[in-house]
Amino acid sequence: MKALSVFLFCLLLPGVMIAAPEPSNQCKVYVAVLDEDPAGLNVRKSPGGAIIGTLPEQSSFTVVEIRGKWARVTDFELPAGAERKDWPAYPKQDWGWVHTSLLGTFTRDLRTSFYSGPSEQSKQIVIEEEYELKILFLGCRGSWLNVRVPGKHKGPLWVKQEDTCPLAWTTCP
Repeated sequence: MKALSVFLFCLLLPGVMIAAPEPSNQCKVYVAVLDEDPAGLNVRKSPGGAIIGTLPEQSSFTVVEIRGKWARVTDFELPAGAERKDWPAYPKQDWGWVHTSLLGTFTRDLRTSFYSGPSEQSKQIVIEEEYELKILFLGCRGSWLNVRVPGKHKGPLWVKQEDTCPLAWTTCP
């Protein structure tokens, strides 16, 4: 009955849109290509689908959706000093899918806070770290990154986007 009431309410008020809650597989975070393959990171039309282009190591982009181990990305940026004309395999469309195992970011400074979940109310995890600690991207929720810190902590962790720097080799945004 409640669904019918909402449906009728929408019919009575044309042009009124009701926003659906954000699915947990959507996010908007900024990460970088950590794949050292000189051929570049494959960008695909769909998860596991046809290759539509490649991006060199140290490129960066925005993750807007996660499906399993695949991330839909947009807003491609080549590394500092690289130009699109120098990278013939640059994707022709402005979005694509990449495998998350080849993505990551870096800590912004020595005071980065890691958590057991995507909330500051989650248990804080202390990690002895160096400046610009490399962290591997696993997924995201909202503005939180689900990451793994190789050699420092066994399980997955969460970190706020603002505490990371995907362009550690140049400057942080």
